[in-house]
Amino acid sequence: MRLPVLIVPPGGVKVVALPKLAPHLLAPYESAWAWAAKLAAANALSACEVSALLGISARHRSALLPDHVPRAAQVLGRTLGFPATRIRDAFLEGGLRDLRPLMHERLRLCPACARLGRHFILHQLRPFSHCPLHGLPLRDRCHRCGEPRSYGLGSSRVFGPINCPTCRAPQLPLSVGGQPEARGMPAPSVDLIARWLAFLRRRVTLPVLFDREGAIDAARCAGSVGADRIEVCIAPKSTRHRLTSTMRARWSAGMQHTCLRDGRDYGFFRRK
Repeated sequence: MRLPVLIVPPGGVKVVALPKLAPHLLAPYESAWAWAAKLAAANALSACEVSALLGISARHRSALLPDHVPRAAQVLGRTLGFPATRIRDAFLEGGLRDLRPLMHERLRLCPACARLGRHFILHQLRPFSHCPLHGLPLRDRCHRCGEPRSYGLGSSRVFGPINCPTCRAPQLPLSVGGQPEARGMPAPSVDLIARWLAFLRRRVTLPVLFDREGAIDAARCAGSVGADRIEVCIAPKSTRHRLTSTMRARWSAGMQHTCLRDGRDYGFFRRK
């Protein structure tokens, strides 16, 4: 009886597996870090491997804010079944490109959103010191060891971006088998995120948004997911602790910013 002959090429046998990521794991307006971190965890990839898969440099200081969305990331997103706009939004391309100057260099997570397996673009924007969805302070350090993390993928050849580079604790929930987990996003929450992003896009040139972190008091606005309008309070440092409730400014989405002497400004968005 003749036996089959296996011929192994000099370079060895290479098996290329198609990466996987369930559609519900990447919600609208989640960040590029969230996508890369979950993608790496779902496929047991290191930071270097997922960087190569997405076509970005793991060592580049602003690797998650490239000049243009890498073609490899676009093709991979299409292969995984994600809308092209979701991938562009994650990298702050297209209509969100104007928000790039507001991005924080440290990775910041809302404890409540992180427990749900979510990290949104809003969490990285400097005008917020609190999560606009939950009103909780944004955490820019590992919840276990307290070390700060940069908004990037890292350069580990063993661990993925979802793990803290110091203590290896996962920053988003993982199953017992190491797979990423995430809960569904209610439509009102997605709508609120979209309205916040639209608000900032129209006012991205306001000096107060660049002067300091946390210029927008999102803690007062949280919980307005089901409301017909969202309220924005922007207060200068000099008047932050002596604001009055009688003077306020209101403007629609299409009007320009108005400065008040008492430093308190409110913006309202009505649902269409």
